[in-house]
Amino acid sequence: MNKMIESSSQREDKKVYSDDLLFATLDTSLREVVSPSGYEFILSDTVGIIEDIPIGLVESFKSTLEELKYSDLILIVLDTSSENAQRQIHAINDLIEKLDLKEIKKLEVYNKIDLLEDDYLISDAGLSDNKIRISARKDEDIKKLFEKIEELLTEDLVSTDFFIDYKEQKIISELLDLASNKKVEKKRYRPINSC
Repeated sequence: MNKMIESSSQREDKKVYSDDLLFATLDTSLREVVSPSGYEFILSDTVGIIEDIPIGLVESFKSTLEELKYSDLILIVLDTSSENAQRQIHAINDLIEKLDLKEIKKLEVYNKIDLLEDDYLISDAGLSDNKIRISARKDEDIKKLFEKIEELLTEDLVSTDFFIDYKEQKIISELLDLASNKKVEKKRYRPINSC
């Protein structure tokens, strides 16, 4: 999250606390992020998931984890260098099922590929569309992650034509504010009597 904030040219004070400690952060952190192509989205960092987490502990984190239901995309960030990576993804998928989040798009982000020695493990070749391998230390990999997030977030968007009376500038302004990535292909004004 901090590398994405940094790449997004956000202020240094927008970074979130990070440490290699169990439950170092228990609160959800929200940050506005802008991709290199200008696509804006809100990034939320929730509590990490532990394999075989007792159901009572899941209950105590439920309010934090329930924020996930408002997501358009869930990033599942895994330590690729960990020998437990596959068990961790199964634990996360079990929790996603328990929280009834199966319908939300997911992207498995296999981080720390810089710690791997086998080249065949590093390539994205053969990965499904919802998986990516990166090293968060490399700017080009963070850019690749941004591109994948943008691709997944925009794949269901549609192009629409609107015909709005020129007098309805408020509606036009609201639509422009809501437009994905502020992208408007064409704006044309015509006199009413020519319609």
